[in-house]
Amino acid sequence: MEHAWDTGGTGQFVTTAGVVLNPTLQWNVTNSATKVTATAAAIASTISLAVSWTPAETTRIGQIAAFIGGTPAAVQKTSVFTIAFLVGLGSPTPTPVTLPAAGVATIYTNSWTPPELTTLQTVKNKYVLNDVDAQRFSVGLMDFLLALGGH
Repeated sequence: MEHAWDTGGTGQFVTTAGVVLNPTLQWNVTNSATKVTATAAAIASTISLAVSWTPAETTRIGQIAAFIGGTPAAVQKTSVFTIAFLVGLGSPTPTPVTLPAAGVATIYTNSWTPPELTTLQTVKNKYVLNDVDAQRFSVGLMDFLLALGGH
């Protein structure tokens, strides 16, 4: 679940699955030039995200896992980190994408620590996606890039 809490000032708390990602909030007090800064501590917890796939996607994820020497669940996370890196090389301007419906044949789950969630957030912000779809999109783009290279 993602939401933002705006104080009506110059800052907001942005959370992903209950973890505060940018915990500094700043706002101007009404009728005053005084600036007040409030800081929130990040919730130190690891979250698990389950992603479901179609039979064809499951087969391809298995092939990618074999190629990179990992597990199918690791493909999801590796793909997010790779796409976040590529996003960092370009413009951060949001580019919304629409994904087809998720499959129901297989579910792979991975855990994300609070520091790793900022990487997931990078992909979510760039492509205007939720946590699960950011992983699905990243795997799809990784699949495309590997296919271009003959894998």
